Amino acid sequence: MCCPNCNKALLDKPKLVVCEAQCGFKIWKTVCEKTLTTKQVETLVKKGKTGIIKGFKSKAGKNFDAALILQDKVTGATRFEFENNR
Repeated sequence: MCCPNCNKALLDKPKLVVCEAQCGFKIWKTVCEKTLTTKQVETLVKKGKTGIIKGFKSKAGKNFDAALILQDKVTGATRFEFENNR
C-alpha cells in the first residue's frame, strides 16, 4: 500500500498504519471499539471509502453500522457515512 499523501510505502504497525516517510498520514486500526481488518484498511486507503462495517460502538455504548470515508488524505482523518445517508 502506498500513502495517498506522498506515495511512499505505508507501514503496518500494531495499532495503526503510518507512512514510512513520516509525512503525517496515519489510520488507526481501531475505530469506535471496532478493529478494522487489513482488507478494510486497504480499501479505505486505495478507494477512499469502505463498505458498510458492522459493529462500531458509540460513546453512549450503542452499536451502529457505517462506512468509513477517508476525509483527509494528508492526515488520514476519517468520517462515517451511514446507510440511510447514501
